[in-house]
Amino acid sequence: MTNVENKAKEAEDVLKGIVGLRLYGSSAPVCGTRFFYFGSSTSQVGQDGTHYRLGLECPWRMRKAGLIIVGNDDRNERDEGNDDPDWEPTMPGGDLQRQKLVELLGECRKGDIATTHPGFTVTNVKLGECGDIEIEFESNCILEVFPDGSKSMQWTIKSPDQPSFVLMNGVVNKTKKQSMPVGAPLNR
Repeated sequence: MTNVENKAKEAEDVLKGIVGLRLYGSSAPVCGTRFFYFGSSTSQVGQDGTHYRLGLECPWRMRKAGLIIVGNDDRNERDEGNDDPDWEPTMPGGDLQRQKLVELLGECRKGDIATTHPGFTVTNVKLGECGDIEIEFESNCILEVFPDGSKSMQWTIKSPDQPSFVLMNGVVNKTKKQSMPVGAPLNR
C-alpha cells in the first residue's frame, strides 16, 4: 500500500468513528463552508465536549427516498419567506440551504442548526476512491459529498485526540497535530 493509500485508509477509519453517533448540528460560519457535527446522544450545538466535525467546501447534498432535500447550491437561493430586497447569497441567513436544513434537522439556535428531530444517528459511512463520502442515517436520509476539484481543499474531518484529515489537491492528507483533545471546548 502506498503512503497516499494509507492516509486514505486512515481517513476512512476516522470517518467510520462516527457510526453510532448522532448528527447533532450544523453551522456555516464562513461563506461557502458547511460544518456538520457528530457526537453522543446528549451533544448539543455550541456545547463543549468530544465530537467529530466534518467541514465541507465542495458540493454536497442530503437525500431521502430518491429526492434531494437540501444541497450545497441552495445557499445561493433565497429562502421561501425571505422578502428582503437587499438580500444577497453572501449574507448570513435568509438562504434556502439554512431553511431546508432547519426543516430537516430541527431548529435554529443562535445562527447554528440544532438537530432536534429523531433519526440522525449514523448507521454507515463510505469513503470513495476520489474522496467522495456517503453518510447514512437511521432515518434512511443520506449525506453525500462530491469533491469537484484537484487543486483546492474539498473537505476536512476532525476527530477527538487524532490528527485531522483533509482532502486537498486531489489526495487525502493527514495533519501533523492532533485536532481536539477529549473534553476541549468546541472551537469553530
